[in-house]
Amino acid sequence: MGTDDRRAPLHRERGQCEAAGKAMFRRPARDHTDERLPGNPDQYRKPEIRQRRQARQQRKVVLEAGIICGNTTINAAVSPALVADVLDANRKGGWGSVGHACEYETAMMLHSFPELVQMDKAQRDVGQLKLKYFNWDYPEPSAYSWQDWWSRFSKEGVCGDATAATPEFGKLMFETTVERFIEMAREFRTIPIKPRVDHH
Repeated sequence: MGTDDRRAPLHRERGQCEAAGKAMFRRPARDHTDERLPGNPDQYRKPEIRQRRQARQQRKVVLEAGIICGNTTINAAVSPALVADVLDANRKGGWGSVGHACEYETAMMLHSFPELVQMDKAQRDVGQLKLKYFNWDYPEPSAYSWQDWWSRFSKEGVCGDATAATPEFGKLMFETTVERFIEMAREFRTIPIKPRVDHH
């Protein structure tokens, strides 16, 4: 994503997401600095490792390029701040129905590419744990995240309830996601770029 073509016409919904995404980097006057962050060869498959790695990358971008750097997930369904209110109010499969190849993702495919979906093969496989300090797709917050082999909690690779998906739900979630992602990107552009202060 770059800073060019910020005012590109937004002809299509997918084009809107792409154009809005270009606004997620904001460049102030170049601030030359010899500060550097060390590289990180850590694997990043576990969510907590990936999050730390993304944070380091953001800091590196700020230090080396002098721009404000934002980071968000490509999957709106796992971003409570973006679409959770609409998702939770309109889901049919109940808690645990959204994970992978689930009610949300299948509904999005039914809306976007219905010819590729075989609903006769859809499954409900809610194998996510709900514990005191951890849950996945339940209203209570989690204090930690972790990763395991998928086959240990999913019979067919599904995590959620694909059988509850409908094209109508997919259309609602697609349009809500696009609208709010654009709104989010435009909000990001309003963050003021203030002069730096040397506190050393």
